[in-house]
Amino acid sequence: MPNWINVEGNDNAQLMLVGEAPGKHEDENGIPFCGPSGELVNEMLREVGTSRNSVYVTNVVKLRPPDNDISRLNELGKKISDFEPILWNEIATIQPNAILALGDTALKTLTGKTGITKYRGSILTSNLGYPKVIPTFHPANLLGHHGEGMFKWRAKVTITLDFKRAREQSEFKEFCLPKRTLWICKDSLSLLRYLERNRDYESFTVDIETFKAMPLCIGLSFHKGEAVSVPLLDFPHDGKGTSYDELAHIWKLI
Repeated sequence: MPNWINVEGNDNAQLMLVGEAPGKHEDENGIPFCGPSGELVNEMLREVGTSRNSVYVTNVVKLRPPDNDISRLNELGKKISDFEPILWNEIATIQPNAILALGDTALKTLTGKTGITKYRGSILTSNLGYPKVIPTFHPANLLGHHGEGMFKWRAKVTITLDFKRAREQSEFKEFCLPKRTLWICKDSLSLLRYLERNRDYESFTVDIETFKAMPLCIGLSFHKGEAVSVPLLDFPHDGKGTSYDELAHIWKLI
């Protein structure tokens, strides 16, 4: 039977980190998030302006599953739901302003939602309505098999941004989503007006969605308060879509 891994951190922490379950290094050392993945967590906490000593760190499951495979937890005579009351008691005791949910197991346990790729970076309410939950990929995914090897630098940037959002959200209790205007532009006049009113910005963000190398749409944003998605191949059909003439004007403006 693997060791029971206790929590670690500041009992007055405003930010709580919740992972899936202990791994090999955690089982050997008796503390959560140690070894290579723990070093990554510590590094990213420093990068976003906080530290391991300032947060509270725990896992949904307190025992290492066989071969780090959470689906094999039943081999220990346990299931995830056995550990949920313990986690919620931790949350009630610490009362953090925000929780950084590391991985899909933590996301599902805390919010009932699944799909870490879909929800990562979002500001969500927990199953109990408090505290806020910001999900992200588990840092162990940046490493090779079982948390060893080279990590993916590109993914690390994404996770670090989620760490930053969680740290910022931990500074207050209120659930306040960022106010943003997101809209779809299907005519050249609206696109022209959008570009004109943002012409004084020196830079912008662009994202192009493609299918088999064909550009389907382009997203533009000059600031975090507004973004527009512009269909590029929205051909007219049955009275719907954008006319060929309008598409031509849109392409010229882009």
